[in-house]
Amino acid sequence: MIGDEVERNGAFTSLKMKYFHSATQGRGRRAGTT
Repeated sequence: MIGDEVERNGAFTSLKMKYFHSATQGRGRRAGTT
């Protein structure tokens, strides 16, 4: 049960980091183009 919770949290964290990374990349790309 605890293992499932940890796995769920890990997946959520990786997904959040992936989204944040792509958002940061898009911001940097936009700034570089301007």
